[in-house]
Amino acid sequence: MQLQNWINTELFQEIKSLLQKSLSPRINQIQKWANDNPTAPISELITIASLQIKYKDKLQITDKWLLTEKNAQQASSYAVAEYNGSIMQDFTTCADLCCGIGMDLWAISKDKKECFAIDLSPEILSFAKYNMSLYLERNITFQNKKAEDFTEPVECIFIDPDRRFDDKRSNNPFNMSPNLTALEGIAQKYSKYAIKLSPMLDYDKYDFFKDGQLHFVQEHNELKEILFCSADLARSKAKKCVLLPENISFIEDNEKNTQVTAINKYLYEPVVSIIKAHLIENLAAKLNLNKIDQKLALLTSDNAIESPFVKRYEVFSIMDFSLKKLNAFIAEHDIGYLDIKTRGFSETVESFRKKIKLKKGKKNAVLFILKMDKKHQFIIANFTS
Repeated sequence: MQLQNWINTELFQEIKSLLQKSLSPRINQIQKWANDNPTAPISELITIASLQIKYKDKLQITDKWLLTEKNAQQASSYAVAEYNGSIMQDFTTCADLCCGIGMDLWAISKDKKECFAIDLSPEILSFAKYNMSLYLERNITFQNKKAEDFTEPVECIFIDPDRRFDDKRSNNPFNMSPNLTALEGIAQKYSKYAIKLSPMLDYDKYDFFKDGQLHFVQEHNELKEILFCSADLARSKAKKCVLLPENISFIEDNEKNTQVTAINKYLYEPVVSIIKAHLIENLAAKLNLNKIDQKLALLTSDNAIESPFVKRYEVFSIMDFSLKKLNAFIAEHDIGYLDIKTRGFSETVESFRKKIKLKKGKKNAVLFILKMDKKHQFIIANFTS
């Protein structure tokens, strides 16, 4: 019996039920399963059940899927996969050239006349084939080959290159598989494509990513991916920041505010996608905010601005960098917890926290340690939105 056939057995459900109770199977329990089911791949079933439980919140729909640790880690979350699928919703034929276990494939293949799923690993491709078999409306053809060897005539392709190099994550596009050279070759064959890139990629260094649109996709407070869409697919070069799961977008325009002022009543911290996209000055213009320093990703205003693209803090005190003054302020204002944020400060938060004399105060506050005009200063604020 193939591995996927064991997923629907009472044995697998018994294993998973035990694991859902946060109980690890004892040796005698594993031996009993093996004795009662001599052909069953007990170890593999325990692993898959554990992964289904572990990644339930992230993947949401994989309760009956075949998973591996590596591919579950690398897979798009449910919300990100839905977004990636929306990029290709207007096409009737498409391909996922590095489909993995099939999370993006699940979203991309919706309502398609024809979809191709390509992966270099025969085992992982078989997992994806089984996973997609759970959705009868999908019209998917599976091919075990390199992404760069794909030649079928489709309208649009999606690529999620493997970014592990020597078993470590790499942000160098020449270490991806397919690498940047191979992607350039694919781009010569297909004009409409989307490539999922590392959120840590230094995209400004590579000309290839300048001829198209970059989507900076953030889920909750974490940048999940940079999605590069070709010029023919996006028809725009304006950078786009996307907040999931709300699916709220901020698109680059020509309006910028580069004005630097003193810190006002409110301090604003742009979300990570805005910072990574270098759209702080665009956001400042849109929200009528000013910068506090040319090098710092912080904005300010005397007005209370509401926006999903910033966190707002009300400033309580601005003081010189003095531990004595800071500890006196903490004691005076009954502060029991500090959320510490640094900009241009070399010491780690953990190390600096040990120097602060926090007692059993009843109030919470936010401490910004900023380097401005070649000197450090403290800003004490509270989080208001």
